[in-house]
Amino acid sequence: MQSSQSANRKLLVTATCVSALLAVSVGLAGPATAHSGDDLSGANLSLHEYAAQRILALSASNLFYTLPGRGGGGGGPGTLACGAGDVAVGIYGRSGIYIDQLGLTCAYLMDNGSLGPTYDTGTLGGQGGGSFRLICPLGQAIVGFHGGSGTLVDRLGLYCSGVANWRSHGSVEYVTSAAGGGGGGSFADLCPSDYVGARINVRTGIYVDRQELLCAYIYP
Repeated sequence: MQSSQSANRKLLVTATCVSALLAVSVGLAGPATAHSGDDLSGANLSLHEYAAQRILALSASNLFYTLPGRGGGGGGPGTLACGAGDVAVGIYGRSGIYIDQLGLTCAYLMDNGSLGPTYDTGTLGGQGGGSFRLICPLGQAIVGFHGGSGTLVDRLGLYCSGVANWRSHGSVEYVTSAAGGGGGGSFADLCPSDYVGARINVRTGIYVDRQELLCAYIYP
């Protein structure tokens, strides 16, 4: 009789432990609280399938590749930065024969490489010239700058690509016109194919004296 009761107690303990482990495993995988970018519709994913999907999700890191600085050494330093995990999709500000004022337009990077709503960072620089705004086509991000510079940033335009396309093929999908004047020496700078524009270091006074694009590493 005692042997039977002991066996029953062991079975009860074992069942309780197994249930607890399953609950912990499901809790850690967390499909019920998955990121809004996850596609779980129409299928009951196993834990392995869910983990594989999450591993392949694209995300902008805080590791940066800095493109060459274009312009001179005047003005004071500043940074125009997208939020953590976000990417740059446009620039705006004021321009005449030079770039007088510069701001950055950003968007959230979704798991599948698509982009969310946009927002502006605010601007640095002076109040001269007329307003401008250059934006990549819907779903594309900044992957480089083209323009002209000397002691100041004379003009500035964008190279654009979809994030997934840029990582897979490294091909520019769209080139905008350039805001500003026709002076200075021409330049064309591109991020490496695993990186996308996310912030700009600048020097500014009454003009934008210098700019350098920082490209965020996109992983995995």
